[in-house]
Amino acid sequence: PTIYTVTFGGVEYTVTEGDSIGNAEDEEGNKLSDVLDANDEKDGYTFNFFHKEGDETVVVTADTTASEDMEIVAKFTVIDYLIRFDTKGVGEATDIPYTIESETITLPTLSEEGYIFLGWFEDEEFTKPVTEVTSGSFGNKTFYAKWEDASSVLGFDYEEDGNTVKVYVTIDEIPYDVDTLSSITLKYSQTPASG
Repeated sequence: PTIYTVTFGGVEYTVTEGDSIGNAEDEEGNKLSDVLDANDEKDGYTFNFFHKEGDETVVVTADTTASEDMEIVAKFTVIDYLIRFDTKGVGEATDIPYTIESETITLPTLSEEGYIFLGWFEDEEFTKPVTEVTSGSFGNKTFYAKWEDASSVLGFDYEEDGNTVKVYVTIDEIPYDVDTLSSITLKYSQTPASG
């Protein structure tokens, strides 16, 4: 009988003519059917089918009868996901479609009169800040906007090493009657990190 070579993932499997290619074995005795079963999932993609390399019209399964040497590849389709933004009722942000193949996506900075946008978070408890969705990410995502009422916050910018740094202090942290306060001096000092 004729022996055919079926290649998948760079590994060669041999099978007798007329037998199903799922029975093909590599040098260590691993069956091709087990290998195919283990390779029909891929993060961020939907598995479609296995086919002969270079010809998607020749669909191959473990039950395909061996009749020639061939290389088998998997056909996958990328899954479309959505980045959703929960603005907590303040401002607006448009959902962003993406896939595992998308470039890194920087999350939008929001602006709404009367509020200070403090950033996006992965959780509604605001414990996991997030600024981007990196390339290679997958799955639908929802991010939560954290806001501070601007009427209860004093904010200012200062320069440090050529960078503008924003500082916010909530008014309830200041021990003065803010309604009658005409000016306030805030002092900033930074303690060097010990190393």
